[in-house]
Amino acid sequence: MYNSQNLPLSKKKVIKKSMPNFIAIAILGIFISVFTLIICVGINFSAIATLFIILIIWLLLIIFFAIPTYIYQYYYWKLYYYNFEENSAEIKKGVIKQATGIVNYARIQNIYVDQDLFDRIYGLYDIHYETAGETSRFYSHVDGLEKENADKLLEFIKNKAHGMPIDNAANNINQVNIQNLDEDDKYKNIVYTRNNLNVSKKIVYKGIISNLLSLILPFLIFFFIILGRVEDENLKIDWFPYLVIFYFFITPAFSIIYSILWYKNFEFKFDSKIGFIKTKVLSQKMTYIYYDRIQNINMSQSFIDRILGIYTVTVETAGERSNIVVHQNYNYMFSGMTVPGLNKENAEGLKDFLMDRAKKYRQTL
Repeated sequence: MYNSQNLPLSKKKVIKKSMPNFIAIAILGIFISVFTLIICVGINFSAIATLFIILIIWLLLIIFFAIPTYIYQYYYWKLYYYNFEENSAEIKKGVIKQATGIVNYARIQNIYVDQDLFDRIYGLYDIHYETAGETSRFYSHVDGLEKENADKLLEFIKNKAHGMPIDNAANNINQVNIQNLDEDDKYKNIVYTRNNLNVSKKIVYKGIISNLLSLILPFLIFFFIILGRVEDENLKIDWFPYLVIFYFFITPAFSIIYSILWYKNFEFKFDSKIGFIKTKVLSQKMTYIYYDRIQNINMSQSFIDRILGIYTVTVETAGERSNIVVHQNYNYMFSGMTVPGLNKENAEGLKDFLMDRAKKYRQTL
């Protein structure tokens, strides 16, 4: 079994968790320093006095913000406890206030492996296993593992959760071996990937169009506010064309780059036993889907999808994040439970496959 002693969190987690606050403190320090410099110049302070004041400001920021942040994250790491036993896992976390969560593997709906930007810089991985409880996201994850330890824990949880039935005392359901499916299973040798389902490049266009449309309304509101001020106060706004260029050319350029990188790194694999979806741009997310946990499968088209002639297949489980994805299906780039960019035939094929897997795996329980 695995626990915080034989599968420890990396000490790099302390720096990684502190880094966002350090950056915020640095930005705050820069703004305060510039403001102080302007004031000191205005009242004719000497260069030495000005430098001394700025150094005092940075010293105070370090003493009252940076050091406490590091100390807090150090003890958060040091007190972080987890223990994965045969049938359940226990996680205890917190510094000032500690909370403990116990999760039965049979309740696991989905498994996620996340890497945000700082995780990728420091080579750390977060393992999330989601249940149907509203607070499961807080308890059910171990963050700050190096790759070797993350792989061990991920494999352990996958094996424990895979095919374990949801408790049902009334029907006296017993655990079964999910390998023992019917011999006439027509899908047992079929594997769906982005290559044989031909995920369309049109999802790149969808991402760009969606972002452009999201820019129009705020711009129009801002434009009419400025226009009103110009008419009322005879203001000159020579900078306005530059704002238009930035808003409608530079911003979409980032959207184009993001969409292309997302499409290039998007992967998925659905075989007869388990589903897997991976997305990666700045951060990285890997989602494992268990067929006996599937609640609904949706095949949908947004307005832009209909124009482009593509479909999105969404998998819904009882997990909290899954429900969020279902209600925000259009935002596929932030989803770990959708397969976008399919033509109608392939979308229907994947939907039928997932429905068959969900039905067959539930029948074996």
